[in-house]
Amino acid sequence: MHSFGICTLSALSMRTEPSDKSELCNQLLFGELYTALRLHENGKWLYIESEWDGYKGWISALSHYTISEAYFVRYRLGVHAVMTEPIGKATLQTQRHPTLIPYSATLPFWDKKLLDLDKQNAVCLTKAQVGKPTNPKTTWLQGIVAYLNAPYLWGGRTPLGIDCSGFTQNLYKAVGIRLDRDAYQQAMQGIARPLAEATTGDLAFFQRDGRVIHVGMVLNAKDALAFDTSLPTGKTLAIAHALDTVRIDALDEQGIFNLQHAYYTH
Repeated sequence: MHSFGICTLSALSMRTEPSDKSELCNQLLFGELYTALRLHENGKWLYIESEWDGYKGWISALSHYTISEAYFVRYRLGVHAVMTEPIGKATLQTQRHPTLIPYSATLPFWDKKLLDLDKQNAVCLTKAQVGKPTNPKTTWLQGIVAYLNAPYLWGGRTPLGIDCSGFTQNLYKAVGIRLDRDAYQQAMQGIARPLAEATTGDLAFFQRDGRVIHVGMVLNAKDALAFDTSLPTGKTLAIAHALDTVRIDALDEQGIFNLQHAYYTH
């Protein structure tokens, strides 16, 4: 019998194996749902599936916050606000101190400041985006600002540590579009087009040995200037991506040209 949960932490670590020493493969953000598929025999770990993208992994059973099936169904039928500040705060009824809320976290049944978390409410004063905006480019550019200089973290999805596909997934989540979790999965979504036709908001993918291993969001030269990024002569596209940090670099048919070190990284 499956049970259901919601993330009530800033970010809930998902691991490939049921161990604190295991690789971090993903993070659930505050307000995201999951299905608990099975409990490990030691009772300390839950194998779960994220509702947003179907990603599976292990979480600590101590971090599990159970919700009713009725709430799970009602949640999935609704359109929920998404956090659009780099870091905000929410105060749960059962907590004396607030919880930090990262960019693109979900604000379930958000009503100005109140959140419905099934068994309790929370108060969250923050900026939010509800549904698909009329101008997604503005939301994307604001999202890039929220993540700029965030350190790279394999499996991360917050402004305090994020990987390349977590970065693009969260940017698209902010405009109400679901992307899969990993770069090679995202490359199978949408419609392929030549780089010469790319524009701000498109995703560019990069491969090694025939496998997609990196992704970033394309920016045209005008939008790149919004980040005080001047492109080299002859280059008309830039890319926002998570490498050592979330950064802006030049993009052309050869790959990603690192503006800081003046060589192609991908």
